[in-house]
Amino acid sequence: MSQGSTMTAIDFGVIAIMLIFLVRGIWIGFIRQLASLAALILGYLFAGRYYEQISPRLSFLIPSPQISFLVTYALLFIAVFLGVLAIGYVLKKVMSLSLLGWFDRFMGGLFGLVKAGVVVTVLFMVMSGLLADSNPLMTSSLTSPYLFKSSGFLLASVPDRNLQRHLLPREPAIGRPDLAIPAGKPVRIEPAIKTK
Repeated sequence: MSQGSTMTAIDFGVIAIMLIFLVRGIWIGFIRQLASLAALILGYLFAGRYYEQISPRLSFLIPSPQISFLVTYALLFIAVFLGVLAIGYVLKKVMSLSLLGWFDRFMGGLFGLVKAGVVVTVLFMVMSGLLADSNPLMTSSLTSPYLFKSSGFLLASVPDRNLQRHLLPREPAIGRPDLAIPAGKPVRIEPAIKTK
């Protein structure tokens, strides 16, 4: 962290997002948040796996194969999505009746913070690609060094090395020790080598 670090718009944005996700996580609870995430994933997987088997059965209603595919995919996705949400609602009620509601809300707050961390990291990666390395928003931010590190952890799950290099945010130049010039030491500029 640089010595001139102060609160910038980036830091206020990070705090705001963290608080929003934390409050929302406590309010909704862990079970409902997990059910929403599971509903999206399972709906996508289930629709992608079984739409070919169900789509021909709608051919007498929808002659167009393209429209039949879209309708079948959407119906399967919505059905699985709502079904998983219903299961999550029932589980939340069971936990509330068993006096475990406080645990559900506590875990919901933690899960909300995790989601907020992912969101702010992705936003930081996008912003870092748009702003210059020496931009005061980046060099003076208190959270910028930590977001740079979290970007590396997030990109570790990306198997393509070239894609990793393109997505990895640029660390602010003022915070990079490898670019620092020792005090009182002149900078040596190597002359260009002329080619014949």
